[in-house]
Amino acid sequence: MIPRVDIRAVNKETKESVSIQTNGDGKYKLCLAPGIYDVFADALGFKQAKRKSVRVDKSTNRTIDFVLTKDKPVVVDNPP
Repeated sequence: MIPRVDIRAVNKETKESVSIQTNGDGKYKLCLAPGIYDVFADALGFKQAKRKSVRVDKSTNRTIDFVLTKDKPVVVDNPP
């Protein structure tokens, strides 16, 4: 489990976005209006993961797990 992962769900029809961050155990919970969403997971040092066209219904609880893979290190040059 990876803590502090940014989770973002984008409604494909309205383009509205809902974001949350995972807790210390890597878990999260979003309450979304019915519709079809693209869901993204972003964490520093990892490649973005996504699930496309996730259907959300009124009475459905859905679990979306992500597998994040390590990304290339980013070097920030801070000259004096």
